[in-house]
This record gives sequence, C-alpha cells and structure tokens, in this order.
Amino acid sequence: MMAGQQHERQLRIERNDNSFVVDHDTPERTPTVLIEAVASLRDVDQTTLEPLYNTVDPEVLGSLCTGTDCSLRISFQYEGYAVTILGDGRIRLVEEPEDN
Repeated sequence: MMAGQQHERQLRIERNDNSFVVDHDTPERTPTVLIEAVASLRDVDQTTLEPLYNTVDPEVLGSLCTGTDCSLRISFQYEGYAVTILGDGRIRLVEEPEDN
C-alpha cells in the first residue's frame, strides 16, 4: 500500500435486543463495512459469506447520499439479517428467526 492510501477505519457496532446499528466514518465504504460487520457478528471469515452482489448492487449502497439530503434508505435480506442502510451510511441489522 502506498503512503497516503492508508486511513484509520472507524467501525462501531451497537447492540439493541435482536438488532445492531453499525456506524462508520465513510458512507462510500458502506458495502465493505456491511460485509465486515456481518462477518464479525457471525464470527466467520468474510470470504465465507455470500457475495453481496448476489443480493444487491454494492455501488448503489455506497452512493445513497450524494448531497445534503440523506433521507434515502434501502432494505434487503442478507446472511440471516434484515438490513436497512440509511443515506448517511449507518447500517441497521435485525436478526431474522431461523426456519425450523
């Protein structure tokens, strides 16, 4: 990695009952952060997760907020979680009940 390309990553996961709120420092990184958070919560390597592009276009997730109005949101299911991504890049994950 070249000098100047490194940056400190700030990823915060807050648990609320059966849900998690993931807050991070760079909304453009939302797809990467989502994968990191899900892998962390499931205690698995990121490479074992289903590719995100099989569920949703990752480029869309990183570009939800392009101006001062960040009221957009997108929701979908991924890896056993109901995912909602807000325009400011915050991610809400709600554990889905397992089918018996």
